[in-house]
Amino acid sequence: MFQALRSRDYRWFWLSRLAGDTALWVQGVAIGWLVYDLTGSALYLGMVGFAQAIPRIVLSFLGGAMADRVPKRELVCVAQSVNAALVFLVAFLISTGLIEVWHVLTISFLTGAVASFDGPARQAIMAELVGREELMNAVALNAASHNGTRIIGPSISGVMIALWGNAVSLYATGFLIVLGVACLQAIRIAATPAGSRPGLVQGFGELVAYLRGSPLAVSVLALVGAASFFGMSAMYLLPVFAGEILDVGPTGLGALQGVSAAGAFVATLGVAAISAHLHKERLLFLGIALLGLCLTVFAYVTWFPAALAIMFVYGAALSGGLAVANTLMQLSVSDEMRGRAMGVYWASNNGLHPLGGIWAGSLGAAVGVSPAVAASGAVILVTAGAVLVLLTTRSSHARVADLPRP
Repeated sequence: MFQALRSRDYRWFWLSRLAGDTALWVQGVAIGWLVYDLTGSALYLGMVGFAQAIPRIVLSFLGGAMADRVPKRELVCVAQSVNAALVFLVAFLISTGLIEVWHVLTISFLTGAVASFDGPARQAIMAELVGREELMNAVALNAASHNGTRIIGPSISGVMIALWGNAVSLYATGFLIVLGVACLQAIRIAATPAGSRPGLVQGFGELVAYLRGSPLAVSVLALVGAASFFGMSAMYLLPVFAGEILDVGPTGLGALQGVSAAGAFVATLGVAAISAHLHKERLLFLGIALLGLCLTVFAYVTWFPAALAIMFVYGAALSGGLAVANTLMQLSVSDEMRGRAMGVYWASNNGLHPLGGIWAGSLGAAVGVSPAVAASGAVILVTAGAVLVLLTTRSSHARVADLPRP
């Protein structure tokens, strides 16, 4: 299960992610509570997510191109250091009583821009740390860190806010990020990318040519995009389900989110445990299809225990599928282009779901939350079916082309 952790460099990388992921969840709760405390508006809460999403979509290719041109460890360290400075700035503004909502929106935008450089490099560096053979195990353990801290991070933040206030929670976030940077500094390798280091225009052309010649990569991006935009966005409607349909209130809402995180954690550990024996393409398709099925069924469930069970499977299908998708994307590309490929992947995975939240909220307001979530699940199922047909057809054509001519 922990093969990748045999690598000294990956162990330090994983510890840096453990600190960084904890900081991410602590920060998310602190910023959300801060915005609500300042405005009392759900609209501004959505605007924070929107402010982070735009640079992630627009700048991720640039961040990936940068990862192909400079040592990835240094790029991640610089990005995380800037991120820590932004968090400390928010904490300082709260401490001095100067904080205003426009400060939060501006810094959220800058945080999203920083993530556009950090994310692709952080994903792409794993192949340099463990090699292609243990890449899936490394990706799964990285995802396990993300989902494990998702279980405890929000609770830690809530306790700190209740006892000492938002500023203390954000100062703690900043120190966790700095701790993560310190762990990265312990990594001995900082490989300089090979290749001719093409300019942005040439690099973009090479990426387009690669995608045109790789149905698998296009299929991965389509499934990840559908899971992000339609699958993750449904989580934005969970408060309505908890309050109006399941009638379980905020405690039930926390339970629904908690079991989803638990399912994600269990699934990523499972992928790590059996990574060497998995049929990756098949598992990706099944995971995303199961995600769509979970949403379609959950939309009309009114019994709380059943809803909890479905959310557990939902979390497992989403995170397990994404871990496989990440691995397939990295294995399908050359080392020289891995940063750019992961830039596109990062935009699909991390940039779309806040926009999907706006779509889900608008559709839910127009037709009701149950039809909206069911529609999201149906779109994911259709996308998974279309990808299956595409890959099956291309595989059949390839086999026919390989037959000897009479």
